[in-house]
Amino acid sequence: MKIKWKGKLTDANQLSTVELPKNAVEFCELKSIFEYCILGIPIVVLVIFCLYIKAHFVAIVRMNLTGKIIGVLLAFLFVGVHELIHAICFPPKAIVEIYFNKYGLCTTSSSPSSKKRSVIIAILPSLVLGIIPLILWTFIPIQNIMISTIWYFFAIGSFGAGIADIYTMINIITKMPKGSMMQISGYKFYYFNP
Repeated sequence: MKIKWKGKLTDANQLSTVELPKNAVEFCELKSIFEYCILGIPIVVLVIFCLYIKAHFVAIVRMNLTGKIIGVLLAFLFVGVHELIHAICFPPKAIVEIYFNKYGLCTTSSSPSSKKRSVIIAILPSLVLGIIPLILWTFIPIQNIMISTIWYFFAIGSFGAGIADIYTMINIITKMPKGSMMQISGYKFYYFNP
């Protein structure tokens, strides 16, 4: 795969569009920001559950403000790593483009991908940078307050940063037929049967 830095999204520098197959069906359209808010509820519940498990069964949980700030800043700085993880998941011959927009970075490709690969593309950054570190933090007793706080806030920040990806993954799993391919064109997601 080849990664291209495309710079800032502007009127002149837009996400690439492709010619779609005739049987392409648009899916994964966000109808309102409320859908993201609803998705945030189970994420918050999981984060609180992990904190509860840690505090009641693993170790005393103490946190400090400096660790919280460092953890959130690290999660913010790792947005580039998050997008690179997306990029390496695309098919081997894909051309992957990374853009900067008002929300951060975004990754796209004009190469179609299978349903299974599309799920991996969507969830792997949140899994590697958010979910796995959160679970490890929950069950590893860490005596150092600073390290524990940084780790926790990095994990939940990275997990939260992937909410749009989790939304996409849910749509891929629930709306794409088995054996179909996903195609991104501009800001829209499509599936089609090859």
